[in-house]
Amino acid sequence: MGLKPFLKYAFRVLLILFSTGFTSYGQTFKQFIESDDIDTKCGIAEELSLEYVVSDLDSLRMMGESLLKFSNKLQSKKGINMSYYVIGNYLTRTAKEQEGMELLRQAKNYYLSIENYNLVTSILNEIGNAYQYLGKHEESCKWYEQSLKYGEFASDEYVMHAARINLAQAYNHLEKYEQAKEQAEQYRDWVLKLGSLKSSSNAFAVLGSIELNQGKNKQAIYYFEQCYKFAVRAGDNSGQGHAFTNIGIAKYLEGDMDESERYFKEALEFRKQVRNVAMTCDAYLNYGGILYERGKNEAAIENYETGLNLARKHKKYTNEIEFLEALKELYATYDPKKIEELDHDIELAQKLQTYFDHDQQKIDDVLASELRESDKIRKSGFVSESNRWPFYIGASILFVGFFFLVVRKKLN
Repeated sequence: MGLKPFLKYAFRVLLILFSTGFTSYGQTFKQFIESDDIDTKCGIAEELSLEYVVSDLDSLRMMGESLLKFSNKLQSKKGINMSYYVIGNYLTRTAKEQEGMELLRQAKNYYLSIENYNLVTSILNEIGNAYQYLGKHEESCKWYEQSLKYGEFASDEYVMHAARINLAQAYNHLEKYEQAKEQAEQYRDWVLKLGSLKSSSNAFAVLGSIELNQGKNKQAIYYFEQCYKFAVRAGDNSGQGHAFTNIGIAKYLEGDMDESERYFKEALEFRKQVRNVAMTCDAYLNYGGILYERGKNEAAIENYETGLNLARKHKKYTNEIEFLEALKELYATYDPKKIEELDHDIELAQKLQTYFDHDQQKIDDVLASELRESDKIRKSGFVSESNRWPFYIGASILFVGFFFLVVRKKLN
């Protein structure tokens, strides 16, 4: 397997470090569902969204849609705009950046009008992330700078400078390495002062990636080792997996194949503990890639097939196709007779992905309908708080029915 295909999977890890701030998850999804008070629902949604945006996009979407439907029935301005914030975060992370940014801009205007600078700061940061996902790094810098500007007025010190690490990554992509390092170091010093171990780990990861992009592999390894140490102190298995993957990349680029293989293997073990299927699949691909690079074909096949079974078990068709393609490349030189069988499996997985996308479109249509309804409410004016109480009973009944519908869909 060539260098570029192998590192394609490994570098995926370096690109998911967009910081959303700092969280302490005291609320639960059950509390969100059980509450019939719009203020309580919005508060829980705001808190849980910070967790779900990095760990559970399905739950993020379910929560956003549920809150939107509930808010539409109440004609709640507050609820609709919090829904826009939550759903906008979801859309920007699922290849629907333009739709997500439109909702985030609507939410930003609302929170600016009520002078909630904490959420304004967070939303501007998220719009910057959306542009970065689109590869528009110059544009993303403008939004990160706006986030930092409004962060000066934020009351929550944990969100004031959250955009700084993302600005560092944008500069890194633009090959403005001195500016990238300056921003990353400022962010590192800030989060160290606040005592946020997980965010400190992320800061060192970004510093490492800046050095890695410049070919300074040894300095990158130093930063990635610091990343690992802080992840250990934070009890963050995911962060430890990130760190070991990144060290594995740097060791590979240094030509130290023994160490590279060891770190990719350790990263896989951490991924298994986190139980994030997509990330675990990536780790299997990384480890299988280095095994194949080293001519350990039998071990690579065993590793790929284990990952393939995991992907199939959880109906992760995109990951399944990646494993099948990796096996196909391996067998092309190892056992050409397997190619026809693998091509058949790839075709089947692609069909299953098509069926999944079709079902997903049905859910998208429901969301689109609710968004259109909220837009009508927004343009026609909202019911005042004093006249809102008659809507609560009917809205609660409809909300419970909708919740069971989306839960059933998620379980299937």
